[in-house]
Amino acid sequence: MQIIVDVFHTIDKTIPAEDSQDIIEDIPYEDIIQGSQRTPNGSSPGLDGICYEILHLLVINPSCEAIILQVFNDALSLGKFPKSWQESCIVLLPKKGDMTDLCNYRPITLIASDCKVFTRLLYSQVIEVASDLIGLHQSGFLRGRYIGDHGMSLKVIVDNAREARWNNSGEFVEYAGILLDNAKAYDRVNPQYYLSKVLVKFGFSKQFVQCICKLFFDNSIYVNVNGFLTDPIEQRRGIRQGDSISPMLFNLTIEPFQLSVTKSTTISGYSLQHAKPISKRANSWVAPPPLKVLAHADDVLTFVKSRAELLDLEERLESYNKTPSSKINYDKSVAFPLHGGRMTSQTGGLIQDHATNNLKIKWYDSMSTGFIKYLGYPIWFCSQERDVYIAKLLGDITTAIERFAARQISLYGRANIVNTMILSKLWHVIRIVSLPKNTLKNITSIIYQFVMSGLYPPLKGNSLFLPRYQGG
Repeated sequence: MQIIVDVFHTIDKTIPAEDSQDIIEDIPYEDIIQGSQRTPNGSSPGLDGICYEILHLLVINPSCEAIILQVFNDALSLGKFPKSWQESCIVLLPKKGDMTDLCNYRPITLIASDCKVFTRLLYSQVIEVASDLIGLHQSGFLRGRYIGDHGMSLKVIVDNAREARWNNSGEFVEYAGILLDNAKAYDRVNPQYYLSKVLVKFGFSKQFVQCICKLFFDNSIYVNVNGFLTDPIEQRRGIRQGDSISPMLFNLTIEPFQLSVTKSTTISGYSLQHAKPISKRANSWVAPPPLKVLAHADDVLTFVKSRAELLDLEERLESYNKTPSSKINYDKSVAFPLHGGRMTSQTGGLIQDHATNNLKIKWYDSMSTGFIKYLGYPIWFCSQERDVYIAKLLGDITTAIERFAARQISLYGRANIVNTMILSKLWHVIRIVSLPKNTLKNITSIIYQFVMSGLYPPLKGNSLFLPRYQGG
């Protein structure tokens, strides 16, 4: 228990008492109706088989108003739930790697539709106060924060470090970025010894905490294996993936660790460096505050410039690992020099030595093969590493195209497939990362040939890629 106290001492913000009370106020019936309307049709139901379309018909039926209000408000105020809310089904989605290893599957929980409406209503209340509790270092699932902001921040830092290294070597300081891998982050959250205590520490009422913990952990799980359900398993830990409020709960559980880094007096963080020596600077400038942590949910990136800072980070990670909600996987974590080249200073060499030999973290620089990713954005430090990424990108697009090419699909159907299932990932990347013109030209050619396949006479590319309302 003492380790929990030590981890929580960094929390210095709580929600106002009036906001805490507002969260547990009775849910108006109009909100339930709106919640059932704003739901995606065609999504998978829970074990009760009631989909959103049927649920909405029940909610808008006047004869159901009293019982629905009682169910939702008893759930919030008393922690009493229908049986269907406390039974869920887990399906396993393959990620990558060895498919005989369960670690390479992502568990998605299928939850009763009315339960998801309830948690979505809770989420709409919590999100109003969460942005004030969680620092700007966290970009995941918060209003006004965008994953691309952190991707762009890292790009600016890397570009600044590389330019300072080449043009201002006399003042240049070597930094390393540490990409931390949280092993099964959502699945490890403990309700009794961690989640409940962190929510109370942030100022949430005991009534709300009781509701969340009973709803998420006092239930049974069935696992769908090849179309068959296993016997029920009692859920004792883990935030279910598939629930709208789950990402916010996880953000609150990981915030104490991130605060411990940002408040550290040893870890100084990355400060933008002068790209020109002092003799060539035309004007003085004030650098923004140092950046210590960038996080998107459980994807955490930290910056260190000495072995002492890395040791301090390691100590904080070990403390966090001792809580019943976390395990940092050093084997899958990655460290890299922000300037991309080899560490040439003694200080930089000590960082690399400790990261690779003591922590067993993979080291990546311009002498490595392949590329690494941060939040889906590729990172490379030389043309050979970039070419590996481009080859994989073109291969993935070609494979996806071949999967659909043999099917009888309309022109607009193929265009929709390209936009939603193939190019959407590319758009995410090129918001931040620059690709060679030749690569974009090759991708355009592949897409054009797929969309225009079997059509004669074919449209010119300039016309095809116009918006639909302009004839494209």
